[in-house]
Formats: sequence, structure tokens, C-alpha cells
Amino acid sequence: MKNYFATDCINIRKYFDLTQNELSEQTGIPRVTIARIETNAYKPSSPSLEGIYSFAYEHGLNFNEDHADVMDDDKGNRILLFHGSKNEIKTNISLDYSREINDFGKGFYAGETLQQAATFISSYRSNYVYAFYLRKDNLNIYELSADIEWMLAISYFRGRIKEYENHPIIQKIIEKIKKSDVIIAPIADNSMYETLNEFAAKEITDEQCRHSIRANYLGKQYVFLNNKALSNIEGITCLYIPQIQKQKYKTIKFEQTEASKNKIEMAKLNYRRMGKYIDELLK
Repeated sequence: MKNYFATDCINIRKYFDLTQNELSEQTGIPRVTIARIETNAYKPSSPSLEGIYSFAYEHGLNFNEDHADVMDDDKGNRILLFHGSKNEIKTNISLDYSREINDFGKGFYAGETLQQAATFISSYRSNYVYAFYLRKDNLNIYELSADIEWMLAISYFRGRIKEYENHPIIQKIIEKIKKSDVIIAPIADNSMYETLNEFAAKEITDEQCRHSIRANYLGKQYVFLNNKALSNIEGITCLYIPQIQKQKYKTIKFEQTEASKNKIEMAKLNYRRMGKYIDELLK
């Protein structure tokens, strides 16, 4: 796994015209530690990374977004994706640590932007975001939009429609997903889960649910369902998000959540009494 910690440290000093001793004085990191980081002789600890990246961010440099821009320029025919992890990934990416109760079951989940991944981890202790490329060749990819299939699939995997899980419509959707290597679908946040729960509980119709979701579109997620899909990942890069930057993303997440609530409530009102309830769809 590639990281930019050594070159970032060097570039921070160059940008601000600092010696190792001067950067040490600014960050409180021992000079010998800085020297070892710059020569890749030492894996930086979290306090060292925090000191270096928070200093840069506070003084107007954002290496994470810079690296994301560079990777986007270099993607070619590949897809650039980001994964925000609650824990540091210390070995190869694996499905072993994934839970069954996710949007599409057990898998490795990623988003299209740095902001998506960074807002996801903003409330957790982890400071790590992983950027990588996906090669689409030789993969069976199933893409869903914010429609009834997406609504039923997430409700199924989240365990919200157990009474309908053997229905032919549900089984057809699940069969498509299980035959796939990668799922591409809209991201769901807590506001969307609440709306889907209302749909599953027969409190709102499919039209109310669908339009609520579309009004709250947050981008796409890519779900890697098996080892074949994981083998098409390349160029994994670790990015460190300092606490001061995480606070910015935390604020963004809060604002998104508040905006989502308003959009969803408006959509429910506008499409009230339109469409069908889940028990009418799955007779």
C-alpha cells in the first residue's frame, strides 16, 4: 500500500521553507523522528501524523485533496474510489471484516469522492481514508438507481422485510446481486434508512419513498462482493485526515443530515396518497 507520508513531510518543509529542526519546533515532533519519516525508515505514529498534517492544514495546505486530484488525473480508464475505514487497514483488503447487515450484505464498500469517505469517518476515532482504482474489465457489475429495486434490496439486506423475503420479486433482485462481482448504487444515509423503514412498515408508499430518496441523492457507492472483485483493485493509497480537518467534514455531515430531513419531509408531503404500499406491491 502506497503512502505519501515521507514526501508530504519533505514538501511541507519546502513549502514553508523550514529545516527539520524548525518543523520540529512547530509541531513538537522530535527532529530525529522527522528525519526517519522522510527517509521511510520509520512508520509514523498517529501523533506524528497528526502533528505534521494538522500543521499543514492550519497553514493552508491540504495534501489529501491534492493527492485525490493527482489520482483523478492519472485514472485513465479506471475508476477512482475512496474507502473510509473505522480501523486502519494493515494488511490486504479482505471481506473477512465486513458485516452481513449492510446495504448489500457482506462486502467492501467505497464511494466516489474523498468527501464521502471522510464524512463517514468524521465521527469515529479513525483518521484513515484509502484511495484506489477499480479496473472494470472481466467483472459482472450490477448498477441500481434510486428506484424500487434499490429500495427492496436494501430493505431485504437490512432485515426490514422478512415477511416478504421469499416473494418472487425479492428473490429475483437478490439473485441478480448474488451473481454480481460489484454493485453500483446510490449511497444511503441514516435519513434514508428511516424512510426505508417507514416504507417497509407500510407507513409511506413506494412513490413517497422513491422521491424522498431521489431528493436526498448523496452519490454512488461501489460494493465489492467477492475476491474476484477485490483483485481488480490497484494503486491503494493511504491518506491521513487530521482532527482539525475531520471537524470540517463532521460539520458537512451535520449540514447534509439536516438538509436531508427537510428534503425528505417535503417529498413525502408532495407525493402523499400516490403510489402503492409495500403489501400492495408484494401481494
